Amino acid sequence: MMIMVLIMAFHTYEELPKSVQKKLDKSIEELYPEHSIGKSVYVLDSKYQDEQQLMKIDDVFKLTLDNQTVGYLVLARADSKFDEFDYAVIYDRHIRIKNVKILAYRENQGGEIGSKRWLKQFIGKKANDPIALYNDIQGISGATISCVSATEGVGEITRFLARIVKE
Repeated sequence: MMIMVLIMAFHTYEELPKSVQKKLDKSIEELYPEHSIGKSVYVLDSKYQDEQQLMKIDDVFKLTLDNQTVGYLVLARADSKFDEFDYAVIYDRHIRIKNVKILAYRENQGGEIGSKRWLKQFIGKKANDPIALYNDIQGISGATISCVSATEGVGEITRFLARIVKE
């Protein structure tokens, strides 16, 4: 049963900062170029609140087309050396990663994790796939902490989302 909006939820996609909306809209348009995709907050049961906070999930949006779910968008945060960075993961309706996007990186070093070349390693991964740094995800010299945080975060969120969507 779904009854509670995430603690840090924006409630609507339109409440996100304009700069974030612009980045996300561009990514979604690249994935679904011929369609206008609706975005609504995916309301999660309160029993997941502790897990959401541990994984630093801010929002989960359901992506819809003609009232049919075509995917999900998760906004989350991860640790870098001295701060946190914001990122988004876009999934198809089967919880397969379609895109990962770094939305805000606040460090002087390690920003290379925002490169399309590094992030494309996640595309196509599912909950039962290994998502581990130095096994199937290559690291970046000078961005070790951010690479570890991003890889672990994407893996945990993917497994979490797959589990709760099935319930």
